[in-house]
Amino acid sequence: MIFGNYHQNQDIQSVKNSAASLLHAENMRAIVFCNNRSLTLGGVYREGYRNNLSYNENGGIHACIYGVVYKNNSLLKHEDIFKCIFQGKDTWLRGLDGSYAIAIARENVISVFTDPMNSVPMQFGVHNRGFSFAPEGKAVLSQLKLPAKLNIESAYNLIQNRYILGNKTLFSGVHRLAPGEELAYKIDDNEVVASKYWDLDFKSEIDKPREASKALHNALKSSHDKMLSELAPNDTYGMFLTGGLDSRGILAFTKDLQNAPEIALTWGGKDHIKLSDPAISREMASDAGVPFDFCEIKGDDLPEHAAEWVWVNEGLSDNANSYATPCTYFHKWGYHKHRFTVLGDEMFGAGPIPQDIQGAINNNFKNTFQCAESLLPTFLNPGMKEVVNDGFKKEINALVAQSGTSSPKDIQDYLFFHTYIAKWILAPGNFKYPMYSVRRPLMTKEVLDVVCRFSPLLRVDKTAYLRMLKDYFPHMLNYPVTSQESGVNWAELTRNGNDLNQYLRKNVSTEKIEALSFKEIFSAQKLDDFLKDFFTSEIRESQSLNQGRLRKNLYGMRRQLSKNKTLASVATRIQPMVLSLIGQSKSESNALHHQFVMRLNLLTLFEECLNDGQFDLGQDNPRTQRLLQDRLSRVELALVQ
Repeated sequence: MIFGNYHQNQDIQSVKNSAASLLHAENMRAIVFCNNRSLTLGGVYREGYRNNLSYNENGGIHACIYGVVYKNNSLLKHEDIFKCIFQGKDTWLRGLDGSYAIAIARENVISVFTDPMNSVPMQFGVHNRGFSFAPEGKAVLSQLKLPAKLNIESAYNLIQNRYILGNKTLFSGVHRLAPGEELAYKIDDNEVVASKYWDLDFKSEIDKPREASKALHNALKSSHDKMLSELAPNDTYGMFLTGGLDSRGILAFTKDLQNAPEIALTWGGKDHIKLSDPAISREMASDAGVPFDFCEIKGDDLPEHAAEWVWVNEGLSDNANSYATPCTYFHKWGYHKHRFTVLGDEMFGAGPIPQDIQGAINNNFKNTFQCAESLLPTFLNPGMKEVVNDGFKKEINALVAQSGTSSPKDIQDYLFFHTYIAKWILAPGNFKYPMYSVRRPLMTKEVLDVVCRFSPLLRVDKTAYLRMLKDYFPHMLNYPVTSQESGVNWAELTRNGNDLNQYLRKNVSTEKIEALSFKEIFSAQKLDDFLKDFFTSEIRESQSLNQGRLRKNLYGMRRQLSKNKTLASVATRIQPMVLSLIGQSKSESNALHHQFVMRLNLLTLFEECLNDGQFDLGQDNPRTQRLLQDRLSRVELALVQ
């Protein structure tokens, strides 16, 4: 990761504090390369992988690179990238792929961008003729010498959604870089301009399944080849494996290329449940000859780790599994020693074919709209539902306009990528980034450019991907599809009389809610009534094997029916009744309630951090100073004046 700033009145201690705030594990190190009167450039790396971070200067041009960079099928050396930078070949830089971040400072412009997926997080801000960028907001604020304040609109966004949309963060004045986006800070104008250098571009050129299968296989083989080319002779890598179709594809490719992972892990609340992720993953790993283990997530551990993760993740998402485990959770399996960790994220089939643009939006944000329509009105003050909703709709409408297409299915997949993938899957804290370097071979520029060439029907229910597995790895389809839940039962755990329940009662009490800076949106009495009912209600969810199979089959059937406009309309009307009969509607309602309570808890913790000055790194806050002091010894100064 890289960080930096341009400011006439900077000092080295604030730079060191910013760097230290990014070191969340003992195996992480930071280095400050450049610190002259106005410009700072530095980065963070994992111990043993110092070569992932480079700096160079030539003719007054300063450049910093982090990560691995590919051009076509070649892994590039950082020194070759520097040569192109110093020769002014900026256009060439925008055609790269990989997992990286690059900053270039010229006389009047500072450019910052990450890989097309934005897999290396980047946040930024401008203040008082100064510009700052870093992976986390607290470091941005520290370099700008700005106090940390809550962005109220972002808090509203998080209340009804599971992550923050657009380029906002929970910090006022701090923004996030979007996938395929580049920043240009114009020094003379003190202005940041964001522009797209890459985006999803749907062409629908391929409509034959066999042709799609071949094109997808070639792209995926190439992405796995390049990923594995990073490994030196003594390097190892690990994999996070699930029972899903995406993970099994990665396992098949890596075995076919004769370089399987050293270990595969899956996680959840329970092990050995038939037809669950851990059971299927264990069987697949065993057949592939890959050692396997199960990572148990104990929901009752959330009170111990939640405050730490609010400080690290800064409230960008409400991923309960991340907040329930320590930052270095996967160290016990040696994942910090691997060159990288492989994940099976994808975007090959985000739901059925929608009939119109509103259907495309609804298919992506069903739970969000359900929260806005059925839950929030029960305790928001009059008129506040519209206030909370307006910002959310504004962000969605902006993305629809940005997509450059009128096809409902294209818009649906575009929204899925720029919201769920970009803001949830890639959120810092999910799978413990940056403590572990992550690779996603199913989600590279090369692969997504191919997927965008598929017709809408080939992007429904992973049609093209399934055909590819059938043609090239048919044995991977012999394993059952996950139909039983093995994760933490948050709906039950948050309600019953256990440690987590007692912790949440305290953290979202009336007293805590009254201390929130946006308390005026709530009706205190109605919210108190809701919370009392929530915390005292007993819930015992147990989905039978047949119910799980039926639910999977129903969703699959709806996707198939969506290919016909008339049948899709009928399916849409009867689906709520069917889901109610099998108990799915009740389950979704329970999840909606506990997710809201968990988000409220995260917001109260975030505001406590703000009020205690924990995000203000330069202030005389004993807790923050102790935390930074422990890390400052791992910040190296290798300064070019």
